[in-house]
Amino acid sequence: MTFIWEHWAAVLLCPSKYVMNFKVLRCQTIVCEISQEKVGHYVCSCLVYSSIDKLSFLSREHFSWLFLML
Repeated sequence: MTFIWEHWAAVLLCPSKYVMNFKVLRCQTIVCEISQEKVGHYVCSCLVYSSIDKLSFLSREHFSWLFLML
């Protein structure tokens, strides 16, 4: 299962450390998937467009599902 949030939702849902990375990298979208490594966690990636219009995933981090449900 994959969740995709627009940038405004990412600012509200992601921790301050990740939001800071988000602002610096100017991510278009945050993609969060259920973690296969940590039960009850999501792995979030910063999705950005490169200069050749291909998608890149940056800064994968684990977040608690409880935090994301708020």
